[in-house]
Amino acid sequence: MMHDLTIRRFMTLCATAAMAVSIGCADDVLRALSNTTDEFVQNAASKVDILWVVDNSNSMSQEQAGLGASFSAFIGELMGSGVDYHIGVISTDVADGGVLHTGVGSPPVIDNSITDPDAAKAAFLKNVTVGVNGSAQERGFEAAALALGKGIDQWNPGDPEPVEVPNPGFLRRGYCTADKTCEATTDVCNNDSDCEAAALFLIFVSDEDDKSFGPERYYWRLFESYQGYGNEAQVKISAIVGPAGEDGGCFNASRGSAAPGDRYVELVILSGGTSDTSGSAQGIFTSICEDFNESLTSLSINATGLSSQFVLDGRPNMSASMACDALPPQPMCVRVNGAAVPYAQDRNGWAYLSGNNAIDFGDNVRPPPGAKITVTYQGSRQ
Repeated sequence: MMHDLTIRRFMTLCATAAMAVSIGCADDVLRALSNTTDEFVQNAASKVDILWVVDNSNSMSQEQAGLGASFSAFIGELMGSGVDYHIGVISTDVADGGVLHTGVGSPPVIDNSITDPDAAKAAFLKNVTVGVNGSAQERGFEAAALALGKGIDQWNPGDPEPVEVPNPGFLRRGYCTADKTCEATTDVCNNDSDCEAAALFLIFVSDEDDKSFGPERYYWRLFESYQGYGNEAQVKISAIVGPAGEDGGCFNASRGSAAPGDRYVELVILSGGTSDTSGSAQGIFTSICEDFNESLTSLSINATGLSSQFVLDGRPNMSASMACDALPPQPMCVRVNGAAVPYAQDRNGWAYLSGNNAIDFGDNVRPPPGAKITVTYQGSRQ
């Protein structure tokens, strides 16, 4: 956008020209004034601890195998994001105590030290195969609470004091213990600010609804307070379950049927989640009967904390045609770190979402951590 001084000089020049010429100059000024550029910065790479809570009742063998087979879609996004991640799996059976499940020859925590996607997939397949001999009373909420270090009978929401956790080294809460070490790590610290907390991402997977004791709102408060008050956005909750509602549930020819996951869906909604897998909500819920590749891709994008959508300050004229580097004329010129991105409306370009007044990047061109995004368009500020 032109600075005021430039505009005044340009208009003065037009005023001194002949009448016919001045009309043309005014048009040029208006055209110049109508071009505006919005700038954004993608979120920086961060830490995330991802806890899968998987139903281990006798109807879940196909779903567990499907998750493992589709894990490439999940780990690929994480590896490409630059995020520092921990991935663990527990069952919905509270008799297991919230302890991470470990397959034969597989580490309990899958992290960045495993650089081969195939090796990470193989490890996850072993870990996510939690068996089918668990309790038919799937208590996913309570199992997750146990894994976080407190059971339903001992949790004090907002309690900042270090607690014993059943999975040392997995969860990174980010405060210092009395002996000046970062909780659940061996990093030395001098004060709380030296320990960067990891975001917590819970994913529930079940073909039955949750049967934990207590209302959904109680568990929402419990989970969101995990990082302490004021850090609720550091906790995201997602679910792969049967669609909710009186007419909910679903059927998949290869996996069988799933009951409505009303409580799981309600917990996701309470935490700020949605069924819209294209945005950057506080978690998402998808149907357990749908394609796991799509579901896991959406979940991994959500877990990284990277944004796909960027809301514009003004309303663009999508009928415009403007030059954008070496690309064909575009309705807007969108650049990521100086490189033009095509208007493609698919995984390899950007689309415009009129309802949100936002640019939406496809999966293959999503801006990386810390990237600078510029969007130049014809339109006025709102």
